[in-house]
Amino acid sequence: MDKHVQSTFRFNGYRVKNIQFYMNEEFEPRQPIEIDFAIDIEIGLTEDCDKATVILHSRVFEHAVEHDYPFSLAVSIEGLFSSSENVTHDELMELCEINGTATLFPFLRSVVADITRAANVDPLILPLVNVYQLIQTQKEQDGAKTGHSE
Repeated sequence: MDKHVQSTFRFNGYRVKNIQFYMNEEFEPRQPIEIDFAIDIEIGLTEDCDKATVILHSRVFEHAVEHDYPFSLAVSIEGLFSSSENVTHDELMELCEINGTATLFPFLRSVVADITRAANVDPLILPLVNVYQLIQTQKEQDGAKTGHSE
């Protein structure tokens, strides 16, 4: 492949950091159930900006009993990334936000589907998301929490 096309941003793997699953025994089946989920993104960079972690925290059907959902699920996955060239803090942060999140999201979808399948409920496949919009929404929510906006 042409070296001009290859990214200097490298994906070095991922791991599941946390899984919490709760089956709602009081659930009354109904059709259809709209998927209720949220994703938070956490990014950590090394001082020399050559390595980074991106953590996706996902919550599916939060407060299952109160909302009559079949279950609740919280999953956190961590992606390990590096850059093969010198990049600034801001450049690596942007690569992690957009590319890191987009790289990890299919793994998160797979983990959610596998957990629900293993729990003997219909496997839940999260819908695709607009990563750029997800990041913008999180920044707005974070700004509202701190009283700042970008």
